[in-house]
Amino acid sequence: MARDRIARIVEKWLLVEPLLLATWTSHALVSEPRIQTIRVQRGRIEYNPEFIEQLSDRHLEATLRFEALRILLKHPYSRRQAHSAISYAASNLTLQEYLQTELPFPRARDVFGDRRYDQQFFEFYYHQLLDRESPTWPTTSPEETASVASGAGTGEAEAALASGSSGSSQSESEPTSDPRDGPPDLLSVYTDPTKSGVENTNQWDRDELLSDRLDELVKMAQANDSWGSIGGKLREQILANL
Repeated sequence: MARDRIARIVEKWLLVEPLLLATWTSHALVSEPRIQTIRVQRGRIEYNPEFIEQLSDRHLEATLRFEALRILLKHPYSRRQAHSAISYAASNLTLQEYLQTELPFPRARDVFGDRRYDQQFFEFYYHQLLDRESPTWPTTSPEETASVASGAGTGEAEAALASGSSGSSQSESEPTSDPRDGPPDLLSVYTDPTKSGVENTNQWDRDELLSDRLDELVKMAQANDSWGSIGGKLREQILANL
């Protein structure tokens, strides 16, 4: 079962990733078949079991790390941005910059064509993407998430974001499914903000209570040196969010 697969991976964090484990378990894990992939909102991690079952073990662990760091950086609990799909894209860019997973998310240099954009922060990427906004980005309001559009992009930034051209050399290791041969490739939906951005961010908004709770976890990790693998600029970014 999907929940069991998630539990097996998260249990491995007990000794090696104490901060990620504390972050993950600060939220309720909820099966939600009505969504396409996985999302974080209002103290809940909601997932579609079909999406979890489609992922290889490596991609599943990378996805769980991705979402745990999204929580830790408080992207779902900061001030709501006006454009949901771009907000999701900016969050994903930030996470991929610091984690450099083998998930088919692009790096900032893939999107902007310049290494000066490497390892920046969520708001920076949001405004940079907004400046490059293509008319084909979904502009659906949070109340209209059922009508998310998946149209093809024409802008350079949108094309790079939707293509999933990750900066990781490992990203080519997982084949994608042909939609004619079976169910839709939900990993490609997860990594494409034009397909899942509105749905995955429609409940993002400032939440002081959850933000304070996450700050306490970070302060505890700092006091006990229980960061796990989180170091360098990523640690600096997390501390800067306190």
